[in-house]
Amino acid sequence: MSCTILLDFRARADTVLVDAPSLTLALRHGALLLTAPGVELDMEDTAPLADGTWHSLAVITGDNGTRIFVDGYQCFSATADVSPGGAVEAGPAVRGLEVVEGELGEREILARAVTPVPLIEFAAAELDPYDVAEVAELTTGTIFLRFRVRGPGQHGTVLAAFGDGEERLAVTIDAAGLHYRVLTRRGVWREFSLPGRFDDGEWIDLGITVGTGAVDLFHSGYLNAHLPGRAFFADTAGLDRIVVGRLWGEVRDAAIYPAPLNGAQLKRFSGVAPIHTRCLFDVGYEGAVSYRIPSLLTTTSGVVLAGADQRVTIPNDAPNDINLVLRRSLDGGATWEPMTTLVSSPGAAATDSALVQDRTTGRVLALYDHFPVGIGQPNAEPGLTGDTSHVRILHSDDDGATWSRPRDLNPQLKTGSMVFLGVSPGNGIQLRDGRLLVPVYYNTVADREHFSSAVAYSVDGGDTWTLGGSPTGGVSTYESTVVERADGSLLLLMRNQAEEGCVAASTSTDRGETFGDIHFLADVPEIFSQPNAIRFHDRLVFANASQLLPYRGRGVLRMSLDDGATWPVARTFNPKHYVYQCMTQLPDGTLGLLWERETQGLYFTRLPREWFPRV
Repeated sequence: MSCTILLDFRARADTVLVDAPSLTLALRHGALLLTAPGVELDMEDTAPLADGTWHSLAVITGDNGTRIFVDGYQCFSATADVSPGGAVEAGPAVRGLEVVEGELGEREILARAVTPVPLIEFAAAELDPYDVAEVAELTTGTIFLRFRVRGPGQHGTVLAAFGDGEERLAVTIDAAGLHYRVLTRRGVWREFSLPGRFDDGEWIDLGITVGTGAVDLFHSGYLNAHLPGRAFFADTAGLDRIVVGRLWGEVRDAAIYPAPLNGAQLKRFSGVAPIHTRCLFDVGYEGAVSYRIPSLLTTTSGVVLAGADQRVTIPNDAPNDINLVLRRSLDGGATWEPMTTLVSSPGAAATDSALVQDRTTGRVLALYDHFPVGIGQPNAEPGLTGDTSHVRILHSDDDGATWSRPRDLNPQLKTGSMVFLGVSPGNGIQLRDGRLLVPVYYNTVADREHFSSAVAYSVDGGDTWTLGGSPTGGVSTYESTVVERADGSLLLLMRNQAEEGCVAASTSTDRGETFGDIHFLADVPEIFSQPNAIRFHDRLVFANASQLLPYRGRGVLRMSLDDGATWPVARTFNPKHYVYQCMTQLPDGTLGLLWERETQGLYFTRLPREWFPRV
């Protein structure tokens, strides 16, 4: 039977929040830690919660696994049922502990969340001198502003702080975007900017949080920029005046908070609707220590398939004991069948799967990498057989319920000069003319350090395969993703192993047989991690990990309005741990996202079309 645990807490140090016969929930290093028999959920992305302010926590657990909510929004999930198994006792930092039978709805959990209390709210255009003195002592905190300008080209200063008549801190808007500037005691201006157009006359919710190492800029409740460095009111000297509203427009709400608010709290201010995430594979599920590398597909009959690497005893890449596993959903991702194992060979690796379907026959194909025992990409030998890399394929004619035995595609795809040839994990596509495409990449004996992206294609429903050409330009590319444009050309978007710091791209006008020169998408950051792109309704959507934090993280989804020429619409999905992902359009028209939190597992989220910023 499922239950929901609800509480508020306030702490300045690590502490136990709740204790029960089969469940303990605590703060460790400022983040949530949940332990139960055989389960340890280290929710490091929730830090810092030991900040001395009130937070709300909800835990829903039962047969469908566990979901954790902080400040009204889901922040974590797990496959395990961690029901308390008896009376739940509150720790000293807790108030209002309640255990409710059944699963409370996401909106009810949001309605129960505690509201942060500001140090000061602006009741007029200028703060009282006493309040200025209070604000001037803040070394960290949050500025929240709700404002609008009257239209294009009408800009100005939203908030400004002065000392001796000199502007020393300001939040401004101009044609280039939003800017937060602080004149430090060293006489140096520090500027943190959010590029874009914000002068369309619409209301803007801007949250500026300053923590121990960064300034975060939130627009409409979503993190849009995470900028290393910090500067706040106490970093400038002699403040004696703070004003709002010196712009061609109006400021409706303004407040200053004594602590950096988190994304959930800022989402609530902006009325952001909750979204639902469910863990499909994670540490300990079916006895494995790790799951990685998502693949995702919605079949023509509406079945959703989610594939993964099951890393049995250690979480490493090959050489390792890795199985190819799958879960199915028959209701658009709402519920999921138990896991099935498609490929298992003890000690060997079946890894990096990509799913694609032939819409004419309904056959689902899964391509993946096979490595013999003790072999991985770093120590593979040249050749088509033996201790080398193999591309293998298996198929299903019943929407993933049963599968064929694997067969080796090396004789069709791999050349003798190649050391490694592998699948770019995620999904393949079928072109309008029926051709199937799956991205791949390889290196050669002549240059083992240089990898090249390409596609494998089939014109007979997956029976036989041919290796297409690679983009030109001498840049080392790696995993990639491919989409078909409206004009029939192909856009290949690639993980870039060079130092440009942005995604590499190339186009094909002959259905993948050749690709042109590599160019770089200056507005799409890249941090050496697998990308994914799909056609979603009439737009293209691209997703990747976009910032080193220093771990790979900050998963961002971007939308193109011009078939991949530019990517002006961007929204941060997960601001912290985020690595690989795969997307699909679900039967109800929403976006399905299977994404990886590298140290924990794979999670499935449904995103409505309206989740993207209005364009």
